[in-house]
Amino acid sequence: MYQGMKNSEERMTKELINKINVIPMDKSISDRFLSLMLGYKNHIQIPDALIAATALEYGYELYTLNIKDFYVKIRRLTSMI
Repeated sequence: MYQGMKNSEERMTKELINKINVIPMDKSISDRFLSLMLGYKNHIQIPDALIAATALEYGYELYTLNIKDFYVKIRRLTSMI
């Protein structure tokens, strides 16, 4: 992963990776995910449903440039919950 990076780039990349908060998949996220997949069958992709389920379950604000897949769907999802 660090091949070809300058020392300063490698250091900054490692610092960034260390700041990433990993959220484990738990039953509540899984249940929310299944609910979204069933409710939006052909209208939401698996990765988008996992992200949405996690944000909704933890009450996190979701910041994305992926307006096409999230803006309308998430607004509908939050109003349904």
